[in-house]
Amino acid sequence: MEAPARVAVGTGDVVASGDGVFSVATATMDGVPVIRLVGEIDMSNAEAMRAEVMRGVASAQAGLVVDLTEVTFLASSGLSALVRAQTEAERHGVVLAVAAHSRAVLRPLEATGVDALLLIHATTADAVAALRTGSTT
Repeated sequence: MEAPARVAVGTGDVVASGDGVFSVATATMDGVPVIRLVGEIDMSNAEAMRAEVMRGVASAQAGLVVDLTEVTFLASSGLSALVRAQTEAERHGVVLAVAAHSRAVLRPLEATGVDALLLIHATTADAVAALRTGSTT
């Protein structure tokens, strides 16, 4: 598989794997940075996901949302990337919130206990609102 390509698109960046089933876009919603992941997250693209989220953590002022609402599969490599991102966010004093509602994402998070480490909200708007109001529940 070829290495992920980085292409500028509108106001955000997209990282697409060689097979085209995964993308990452960065944006801002109500002043909060949001990293939107779409498609399947597995070992072929988890590093691209991790790198983009780490860039987001490093540049975030106080909070960052990782939007998983359009993720259709979350492998252990994706779970690992989320745990590493949470650890890095804590180290930088950044609150990391995750937007997720599908069974394909929530089930692996719950089965591994990773859900207990993350602030999870059903929608991106809810996650952004929680960060804007300082709510960590």
